[in-house]
Amino acid sequence: VHIGLRAARGAFAHLTADSRAMMCNERATSQAVVTTLVFKNMPRLFDNAVLLGEIENAVGKGLVDFLLLPWDGASRNMGYAFVNFIDGHSARRARASMDGSYWSGDASAKAVKIVDAKLQGLLPNLAASERTIRTTQKSFVHPLVVIGGGGGGAARK
Repeated sequence: VHIGLRAARGAFAHLTADSRAMMCNERATSQAVVTTLVFKNMPRLFDNAVLLGEIENAVGKGLVDFLLLPWDGASRNMGYAFVNFIDGHSARRARASMDGSYWSGDASAKAVKIVDAKLQGLLPNLAASERTIRTTQKSFVHPLVVIGGGGGGAARK
């Protein structure tokens, strides 16, 4: 099931303010499980659905629960995306499969570069994305949130 950020916030409304604050302050460390990766060197015309399709083609469906593709305010993405996987194994599999490869259908010579994100986990990424939702009405800028696995397509808002 693909839902937008507004609906996803409701799914986590039962958390106390303290537990949400604690999760939002999580940072990746060498001992922590890495689930959130930054994909770099993306074609600037990719949108959420295209990026999710690329990842699903490489590592399988139902492994991504959050995807944020920042936009330049006009009609192009910024060339990178934050992607959270359902577990550390899926994130490692994505990195092993995609890091150094090339995007399908992209004529540029830029290889995919994947690094650990500073912010790790679904809930911290949801919280950090709230400002994006509040400051723009452009639905293509909103993060993609996937609850309960599944694959294909991208819900907005």
